[in-house]
Amino acid sequence: THNNNTLLVPHHQSIATHHITSHHIALHAVSPPSSPSSNAGLLDRLPKKRHSTALSATMNATGLKRQAKKTPPMGVTTKVLLGLACAVVGIQLWSLRIASAIFEVHDDIMTTAMWQHIADSSLQQSSQPSGWSDMFKMPPFDTIHDFAQGPRSQRIVVGYTKDDLLNGRGVSFHDKEDGTVHMNTFQSSSRNVPPIDEGTNRTEKFAGMTREQRSGGYSAAWLTTVDGLLKTERISTDHLFTADKINLEYGHIAMSIDNWNLQAVDMFDFFVHHLSYYERVTGKGEELRNDTIKLLEVMQDDYEQNQFYNNPSKQRNGHTLAIVAYFAGDSKGPSQRRSQLFLNMTIKTVASIFPNVAVFVGHPLDYEYVTQHSGLNQYLYDVQLMKDLRSFDHITYGTSVTAKTLFQKGVYSQDDFDFVYYTESDELPHMRNVHYLLRHTLQEPDPRHAKKNAAPVIIPHRGQPFSIPPDVSADTVQRWKKNYDKAYLNGERTIHDVPDLMTSSCCFERPAEKNGPFINPQKFFPLVESDVELIRQHRSFSHVAGTGDVFAKSFFTCRFSAEREMCLSSEEGGTTT
Repeated sequence: THNNNTLLVPHHQSIATHHITSHHIALHAVSPPSSPSSNAGLLDRLPKKRHSTALSATMNATGLKRQAKKTPPMGVTTKVLLGLACAVVGIQLWSLRIASAIFEVHDDIMTTAMWQHIADSSLQQSSQPSGWSDMFKMPPFDTIHDFAQGPRSQRIVVGYTKDDLLNGRGVSFHDKEDGTVHMNTFQSSSRNVPPIDEGTNRTEKFAGMTREQRSGGYSAAWLTTVDGLLKTERISTDHLFTADKINLEYGHIAMSIDNWNLQAVDMFDFFVHHLSYYERVTGKGEELRNDTIKLLEVMQDDYEQNQFYNNPSKQRNGHTLAIVAYFAGDSKGPSQRRSQLFLNMTIKTVASIFPNVAVFVGHPLDYEYVTQHSGLNQYLYDVQLMKDLRSFDHITYGTSVTAKTLFQKGVYSQDDFDFVYYTESDELPHMRNVHYLLRHTLQEPDPRHAKKNAAPVIIPHRGQPFSIPPDVSADTVQRWKKNYDKAYLNGERTIHDVPDLMTSSCCFERPAEKNGPFINPQKFFPLVESDVELIRQHRSFSHVAGTGDVFAKSFFTCRFSAEREMCLSSEEGGTTT
């Protein structure tokens, strides 16, 4: 479809990265949304199995059947009516295919000629903005792109720039003495940002930020300015090709270790849902692998049908380049399917906040899948194949290094992008308000970090999934009964349903000093401790109410409140709004 609303602007032409040798996309039929009971397990809420049959195959089969029967000649009127009926059915079926194009599927029904026709239409994209309705468009881009030619020549522009946020154009921020932040949004915004209340200004209150615990802030994701990325010396090509010890976690560590890291006092202001951790909780086995894929498909349906579960303010920022590290390689079977589901959900939840998304891969099979077979082409601004990595473990760090290099070479323009969001491809970002977070990346570091020329980096909380018996099959529960009895406390562990991130909170204990570290006690092995609670958002995995430290196998827990709070400590030891 042609979009007359989203503002797309020209971007600098770029280098070629890979040659596309075959072309086809996949389309996906979507089940209608459901409103499951909060007590029902995910498997009880599985959508009916979907089948997709190519229109041409259906028509060919019908034609064969007709040839096999000898029928008497039809009158002119009968032929005309039958022809009209077939045309109507064909148009309806094809319309459903087009309508489902924004979702991932597994059936390839478009020919090379169709692909080329769509790719050739890239020159017809609109460059005229017209109101706020454009921000809800998914996928963001109207056309299929050949990433062998470099990034798209146009990008999506929406939201506040760095200068807007610093100079109070359309929005202003006030840090309070108690650590909270008031964000004022004005109707006279110079940018294409949604009016939160029609005709009036709006003040939103946030619980604020605090400095992360050094050992507890790992999340495999970060948010900073382009300037912050460029001045981080630890992210360098020399280090990538000479360092001996680089693992998958280094994509996060290299950015955070020398910079000024901030995390939200209220978990729901910014957290990621860590999908791949799920199977590590109870054990591994064929039943659990099969259950996990079914659960992921349920989550995929929910996120696709409700595109702003993870972004309830519906504000998006096109001045941020989201960079996603994807690694599946030559994996097969369930492992490959899980990786593809992880990627599909990650890209779509990221795009609902940051519509300009670049994926970085280290294997030609991953490049081919992402660009041609994933159904995600129209969600992507760029895809880069990193050909010279020494190890599969270097993909995450290589993503940061390659993105920095492309900014330095002008392939990604600093005139186009002010911010960078990095994530691995198995984490779903949840943000109450993206501009509130981006404003914090523009803070001046505290004196200790200012001496080191450190950049402010926002680290999301990492919600670690938690397997509960209602979500899996009876065979899985029986096979891992001892683990489930201990972890689930025989059904007594507290689970909080979170229908809306805007109206509830999960508060970490605010430090005595502004921007100080969390003082919540760490909970070791939370599967055992009975006071560790769980959070469940719609039909997603349940996860620990807190932020996980995967290295120490511990959690800093947060306190859930069904009514949103500012996480302020009261004299009685509780919290108050």
